[in-house]
Amino acid sequence: MPLTNATRSDIQRYLTGELTRYITENASAKRALDEKPFHARLLPALFKANLSERSFSTRSGTWWQQISRLIARQYHLQAELQYRIEGQIKPAAAQHIDEIIRQLNIARQRAPIKKLDIYEVCTVQSPGGDTLTVQADLYVLTREHQEMYFEIKGATPNKDASMAVKRFILRSSALLKGRPAEAYGATAYNPYGDGHPYTWSYARQFLEIGEDLLVGREFWAKIGDDQTYDELLEISGSVGKQITEQLAAIE
Repeated sequence: MPLTNATRSDIQRYLTGELTRYITENASAKRALDEKPFHARLLPALFKANLSERSFSTRSGTWWQQISRLIARQYHLQAELQYRIEGQIKPAAAQHIDEIIRQLNIARQRAPIKKLDIYEVCTVQSPGGDTLTVQADLYVLTREHQEMYFEIKGATPNKDASMAVKRFILRSSALLKGRPAEAYGATAYNPYGDGHPYTWSYARQFLEIGEDLLVGREFWAKIGDDQTYDELLEISGSVGKQITEQLAAIE
């Protein structure tokens, strides 16, 4: 089932508004020509609008969360951002999570295997224990009443971020033991190209790709369907054409 016209419009309106805001906030080039006329002309690179790939990627990180909610609410019963999982965790389970992370942090001592890692943690998890709250970037309740919790990261998470995703998955699994629930890490796209192996070393050190971490098309299919990724590319292209004039105006 493709995205409905309402969902497509919501995504397009959201992206257009965020891109316009981003450009406006960073459009300092014209002001610099007036306020520092010689500086801006002698070394123009310092005064161009700050539309670097890095700043854009940082800003767009929150966009994917909002877009994922818009998509998930069409396909599922419920979709919420910044959802808190609250419960109790046994000290033994918390300690074993730390031990798994420690082993993964040592090269070649342990490979991430999601089912095995969760099994080990849940084996020593039981009712009672210390209070723990875990926050998911996205929570989805499917029409079959399955729960899905996602930590959404950039396409190339650093070491700390990759460890944080693994810890999120294991802690969530402990708190959700016995419930029809699953926790994942996710990225909006594959930086190596759609359909190519995802080989980012930090992520692979801590996360089983395709199980712990859903990359690009796989993530969007999980919360939408097999067409969702391609539809998002189409919508993004449409928004990009609309925004081109604004970019040209600040060159």
